[in-house]
Amino acid sequence: MKIEFDTAFDRDYPLYTRANAGEVFPEILSPLTWSLVGAGAETGFRHSFVNDFAAIRVPDKPWFMIGRFAGRFHLNMSVIRTVAQRLPGTSAAAADLQYFGNAAGHGLPPHTPSSMDWLWALRAAPSTIRTRVMLGQRVVESTKQIDAAVARNQAFLASSPSDTALVSRLGLLRRAYANPFGLHVTNRALTSSALAIATAALKRRGLTDGEALMMLSNVPNVESAKPSRALRAIAESVGSKPPCARPLRALVSSGASLAELTESTVVGAPELASQLRRFQREFGHRAVNEFDPTYPAWEQHPEAVLTMLRTLLRENRPAAPDLGLPAAGKQGRTQESRLDPVTSVLVANAQRAVYRAEITKNNMVRFTHELRRLIFALGARWSGRLSRDELTLLTLDELTAVANGQQPPREVMARRRAELDAAAEIEPAVWSYGSLRVRQTEAAGKPDEVVGVPGSVGIARGRVRVCHDPLGDFEPGEVLVAKITDTAWTPVFVAAAAVVTDIGSVLSHATIVARELGIPAVVDTKVGTVELTDGDLVEVDGGAGVVRILDRGN
Repeated sequence: MKIEFDTAFDRDYPLYTRANAGEVFPEILSPLTWSLVGAGAETGFRHSFVNDFAAIRVPDKPWFMIGRFAGRFHLNMSVIRTVAQRLPGTSAAAADLQYFGNAAGHGLPPHTPSSMDWLWALRAAPSTIRTRVMLGQRVVESTKQIDAAVARNQAFLASSPSDTALVSRLGLLRRAYANPFGLHVTNRALTSSALAIATAALKRRGLTDGEALMMLSNVPNVESAKPSRALRAIAESVGSKPPCARPLRALVSSGASLAELTESTVVGAPELASQLRRFQREFGHRAVNEFDPTYPAWEQHPEAVLTMLRTLLRENRPAAPDLGLPAAGKQGRTQESRLDPVTSVLVANAQRAVYRAEITKNNMVRFTHELRRLIFALGARWSGRLSRDELTLLTLDELTAVANGQQPPREVMARRRAELDAAAEIEPAVWSYGSLRVRQTEAAGKPDEVVGVPGSVGIARGRVRVCHDPLGDFEPGEVLVAKITDTAWTPVFVAAAAVVTDIGSVLSHATIVARELGIPAVVDTKVGTVELTDGDLVEVDGGAGVVRILDRGN
């Protein structure tokens, strides 16, 4: 189906994917979201692939690198494959592996190389080397620019700007969106190249593709894992001072708000509130669907943080069986210690690239959060005129008209809402070729195991909990099963015995976090949320990429 603002499939580059794109934008893009980020994302990709790598020529058309189909954000996999084939050290096959994990299992159409790829590769090599040399400095400079943009925007919001000034500033940030987005694309592309080169070296030493990628992306202290570690530290601090811990734990578990914690006379409650406010100041830009500025982040929805904290504070927490993680971790370190000097350098370079890619992603989310602050400030002012949902049905140009006194186009908004509701009834497949494919989710009939891609090594047993929201019911020690996860889910990982997803790859941000936290993960199962049901007892073998069903819960 095609709805307003959807783009057309490119005839010459017809393969598009939701892999990775579904992690960045898991939900339908509203008209406001698309008007704020669509053109910037396209421009960012063009700047990266054309200017930073000189690996492709962009035809004269508005949409080429990305697409919007049935309201969902898609990446042009044909373009990504073409660029990967021309960059030094990587290939279209390597891009398939990193985006899909098990590309053959997805039945992807084969990539057809161009007879001119060799000429493009000659052109791309010096540009890639120059970009690689300058990347570290560019990341540092970009981080400083984001810091300055955040400070300027906070000062702007504190100045009580007019409605028209708020909308005008949204336009200013929209024009700047392409810069951090493009740098993240460049960083991710160089990460793919570094991983491909190091993977080839490790394969010569007997490792499989999956084993090599897991070793290379097992990087400590990545940005996406920091909220999980910080929230776990807060949870541990609550129980660190018995007998005071029990009343404080009971207060938090009762559903007390942040304001109630601040005013409470329970020992440790004001200190806990202070810790949570520091957490929000540092990580308030993170959230489910955090790339979409129309969705609330933890800053706008502090209850989300308290809900995750309550999960970590559950009493009588069952110990999650850990049947393989320490050995797997030691094995990985042992393997790295036995590498020859050249391979060691390649491995270290790839791991630095993974770490750096998490920095540029975090910077992109921080920039998006400033758009969010403006939107929510405008929504608060117009609460009697437009609900937040209604506001998202307008484009930035239409918001400008409303800010200048025009009436909201109610009939247009009603039509768009009906279109979005209809689009929500279907779910695009992980890839589409020439036209939109719909994801097939019919169960195959209670199998004994579910097979996916190794995401994080180790073996754990637990009862299944299928979750569609990180704030849903979840008991510590359960196996988290979800369609897809992003950074906002990772605090729940701390309480999980293992993680299983329908969509993902070994380079998904969530799997990188699972490896740092030391819990098994199996991704790209395609049918995990269909074949597994709440209460099933399963054994998750992260190294093998298999979920074995030991006992059906019902």
